[in-house]
Amino acid sequence: YSISTKMKDGAATYLQLVMSNLGPGDGKLGIVWEMSLKDGTKIETKIKGDRSDWTTSSSKFDVRMGENRWSGKAGKITIEIRHEGYEVTYVLRNLVDPWKPGSGKLSVGSDGYYEFQLLSPMAVISMTGKKPDGTEFSAKGRAYMDHSRTNVASHNLAKRWSRFRSFTGKQALHYVEFTPPSHVGSRPIGFAYIVSKKAVLFESLNAHGTFSDYWTDNAHKNRYRVPKKLKIEAQDGDKLLLLIVDSKRMAWRSDYLDSIGRMARMVVEKFAQPAGYGFDAKAKGIVKASEEEIIPLKGKGRYIVTHVSK
Repeated sequence: YSISTKMKDGAATYLQLVMSNLGPGDGKLGIVWEMSLKDGTKIETKIKGDRSDWTTSSSKFDVRMGENRWSGKAGKITIEIRHEGYEVTYVLRNLVDPWKPGSGKLSVGSDGYYEFQLLSPMAVISMTGKKPDGTEFSAKGRAYMDHSRTNVASHNLAKRWSRFRSFTGKQALHYVEFTPPSHVGSRPIGFAYIVSKKAVLFESLNAHGTFSDYWTDNAHKNRYRVPKKLKIEAQDGDKLLLLIVDSKRMAWRSDYLDSIGRMARMVVEKFAQPAGYGFDAKAKGIVKASEEEIIPLKGKGRYIVTHVSK
């Protein structure tokens, strides 16, 4: 589960809940918590637990590890973070319905699968909290939440991912594309979903991205080429989509192998050498619903490219 936010007064939060079912991390749970406040406070941490440290409910969404809790139902999710003296509660409420591409499940190989769902394509979020010294803070804004699940190792699922999401304007613009490794089938798989508070404007399970304006990461041993510009084209019945995503600056770069121990790195890098790149981007385009109806599209958001292997 991943949540991205854009709050007022310069506050921001990123949250991720990961339950591992593969490899040496099988059974472990991790909560990624990143928070920045208008007073300059910045937190980037990961709260970890073994299988005996956390619980789930069989009848509802309710995951607990110590005093940390993720709970709720479709349309309203509450996250409680209690860590190193901080007490923070987030409440996320949907502005539009959840969505998934088709059945939401893709078969990979003979018995593998990958599932994806936009739990909150466009939502409002409130944050209330208290610092270790007792100082209280709060903020409100917009948010996005997705959920994915798989039983396939990352390097067997995709060589590269490309994502764009914009959820702060009148429209929510979402695009995901990944290129499978050759033994699965190297044809890219992509989907696009565009919605306003009033209606679904466009959805396609066969969207295609054309990439350009490449930047080379000379700091990585694979020298990954990262496209900074993306043209998205797709068809939904008689509707046509054209969306141009143009990145303005790189907001972050991450090298997964640098974040793990030496022994784990020796094992992982034999199969994958993941690196991620996040860009602040603007998107502009149209949905041509008919000869008479053309819907203009516009949004700002995060464009993310993830290379898993060369």
